[in-house]
Amino acid sequence: MKIRIVKGTITKTTGGNHNIYSNGDIIYNAGGFINEYAENGFVYGDPEDAPLPKFFDRIINVNGHFYNKDGSFEGKLNEPDFEGRVDDVYVCDGKSTKKDKNGNDVLTYNNTKLLKENEVNITHEKFIILTSTVYGESSFPYFKKDDEILKFEMLSLASVNYNYKETAFGENSTAAKDFRSKTLEERNDTKMQLAILGVINALTGGKDYSNGARYWDGKEQALYSADDNRLRDPDEKYIIHMNTRGWNILDEHYKSWKEAIGSSFQAPQMKYSPSGVNKGKITYESTAVWGRTIFWKDVKYVQETKK
Repeated sequence: MKIRIVKGTITKTTGGNHNIYSNGDIIYNAGGFINEYAENGFVYGDPEDAPLPKFFDRIINVNGHFYNKDGSFEGKLNEPDFEGRVDDVYVCDGKSTKKDKNGNDVLTYNNTKLLKENEVNITHEKFIILTSTVYGESSFPYFKKDDEILKFEMLSLASVNYNYKETAFGENSTAAKDFRSKTLEERNDTKMQLAILGVINALTGGKDYSNGARYWDGKEQALYSADDNRLRDPDEKYIIHMNTRGWNILDEHYKSWKEAIGSSFQAPQMKYSPSGVNKGKITYESTAVWGRTIFWKDVKYVQETKK
């Protein structure tokens, strides 16, 4: 847009033709008369086509994998005369066809943003590891009909995994391997797209729906009763966190977790660690529950001893 405000007179003198082209309206607004004169008269209708705008010369084409903000895969580019690498990952608002300086149709991705991790371009291989891990740690398929819960769960898992780089066993889960076995297009319009959405949200500084959690636990941690003081389940090979860390679950989170897991739920709402380095302490407190996943922050509550 160009706006000119002049309190005096503007005079334009052109030795040759004077052409004006516009994709929109051309509006003249004058406080007095508008005088036009042409020696050979005026011609209306069938105007000549406008030349290609010069700004098309400045279109920069880049290689990479392109994902929509909703997590769907849009496509990839790997052209020898384009900038960047095909391993780069971009988030965009979709794709469209535009004209280049020669009038040829060119596929472009709109409002692209390069995804980085710690100021370094994230590779597509690393991106897929992150997204498949989130998918593997989620409650799918147990909450496959509730997209909202699954979405917020995967958004939360991605935020915690990105912010703290904690060990996540889901990377090697059956679900994660299934994720990685699919083609880029096959993940569209599936729950896998929610995992991609979650990682994009984390990499672009989106909202953390875990409410600042540092850890998470799944269903397995809810299967032990308060009188079970083992530090590890020898059969399942799980460390039992209510005993190694001690935990406190807020009322709303306790109710949600119990409802999500169902009849096999046995976990106490609060328990001090019975032994080990955290004996008599609570070091976990819940921050959110999405699906069968509970999220934790670090706290330090010490049990009062009887005199």
